[in-house]
Amino acid sequence: MGGYDRVDDLQEKCETMNQDMQALCGKEILKKDVYDICLVSNVQIPHKFKLPDFEKYKGISCPKDHLTMYVRKISTYANDHQVLIHYFQDSLTGAALKWYMNLD
Repeated sequence: MGGYDRVDDLQEKCETMNQDMQALCGKEILKKDVYDICLVSNVQIPHKFKLPDFEKYKGISCPKDHLTMYVRKISTYANDHQVLIHYFQDSLTGAALKWYMNLD
């Protein structure tokens, strides 16, 4: 009987790990169409576009300063709101990025 208990324990642990992995991988997002999760649909990335280097915002400094720095560094595309929005997430990290990615 001890063998069955161990198999049951392993099966239970595997199921728990599977559930944890699905939660970590965002199983729900996989059920959505790419257009549902796309921040800016039909964005036109300019030919030979290179995103400037940014100090990533972590959520512990002034957000207004970060926005000012972002806009100034990408000011060449200031009139292209789709590009500005599309690449903004690349200027974030940590809690700030997590917050931003959870916005509708």
